[in-house]
Amino acid sequence: MIHFHKDIVLPLVVLPAAIALFGLVGCAVLVWGYPEHYFRWYPLIPVFFILLSFVTSLWLIRFGRRKPEKMSSAYLLLRGVKLMSAMAFLLLYYLLVYHDWKAMVLTTFLFYFLYLFTETGLFYLTEKKRRQKVMPNV
Repeated sequence: MIHFHKDIVLPLVVLPAAIALFGLVGCAVLVWGYPEHYFRWYPLIPVFFILLSFVTSLWLIRFGRRKPEKMSSAYLLLRGVKLMSAMAFLLLYYLLVYHDWKAMVLTTFLFYFLYLFTETGLFYLTEKKRRQKVMPNV
């Protein structure tokens, strides 16, 4: 069972909140700035990345409790899993919907890179804190 404390807040609260903020800003830009580029399936992208962040963050937290020395390796593995998940998401969209395919691909990969950038920053801060607890003189 997962016990919530301040070390878990970053990946489980801040990352999904940042993704939701990116989604709202992106929606506002598309609706008011470039309405001809807005597509009705746009809200699906932030929802996908929020769900992905919850699942991968929970997995990483559980893994980190069991083998904290392997966190960096697990994080890199998860980056590959996230890329494959995004590709599977786009494939499903292509097979089931196909409407505005180019806009969906471009927007999904923009979110993917924003998501990875934000997550990498949060992971760096978390690991830095953890290493300072383990080795306070370094």
